[in-house]
Amino acid sequence: MTLKPIIKKELCAKEVEAVKRLKEKNQLRYNIEYKLDLGFFKESHEKVSHLLCWDTDKLVGYVAMSSFNLEELEVTIITKHDRAILDQINRILIEYTKEQNIQTTLWIIDRKDNFSISYVKEMNRYKYRFSEYAMTLAIDKFMPMPSEISLQPAREKDTKAIASLENGEFTEKQEVLNKEDLKKTLVLKEKENVIASIRIEKEGNSYGIYGFVVRADFRGQGLGRKILSQIIQQLLEKQAKKIYLEVESTNNIAHHLYQSIGFVEQTLFDYYAYEISE
Repeated sequence: MTLKPIIKKELCAKEVEAVKRLKEKNQLRYNIEYKLDLGFFKESHEKVSHLLCWDTDKLVGYVAMSSFNLEELEVTIITKHDRAILDQINRILIEYTKEQNIQTTLWIIDRKDNFSISYVKEMNRYKYRFSEYAMTLAIDKFMPMPSEISLQPAREKDTKAIASLENGEFTEKQEVLNKEDLKKTLVLKEKENVIASIRIEKEGNSYGIYGFVVRADFRGQGLGRKILSQIIQQLLEKQAKKIYLEVESTNNIAHHLYQSIGFVEQTLFDYYAYEISE
């Protein structure tokens, strides 16, 4: 097998279809899932890249690469369970991160993917970092509740406040939302101060909930439940067929909240970190 790898910022329609076919084939063959953000193929983004590995005219490997944190590269690797293909992809990723001055590669793997889990464990450089649940709303379990809160579209002046919420602290150097994400973000304010934010990604009739956070001093007052309930009701009114989110496995409070609203666990993703040394 002679592999032809290529890294691109944007995929054409034919390449997107090839990736989707590879993904769907693997999901059926190995009974595993892959983490791919909604709209990942829709538009080019300066912090998103795609690695494709071709064997003649057949796509045998694909990597979704995103570096929204300047020091970390998150990767989802889709390939048939072939060590030779994975070895080459791993080498390319190491070279790429060094060229981009990125310190850490985070490989996101379905815990049921025994082949990939075994691979990273054999590589001494990969260290387990954390896990998160992908959860989907069971619509029949959702019970709407009255909500008097008033969410409003985020504005450019809110970006630093939103970033500080997501990071848990304020620093002058922190990353702020890009314009596209800002358009999809709603905030709750108290006296003009952002106390909660939530971002909604849409693809067809599916909606993903991201960046949902309530300021620490406003937690424990039921705001999170009210915000989620209001958002879910609005999405269902838009005929949403699927609503989903992700939560770190150790975040018991958020996990319990989501379950009580009607979200159920679909997949447990493990994150393994490869630290690039000088």
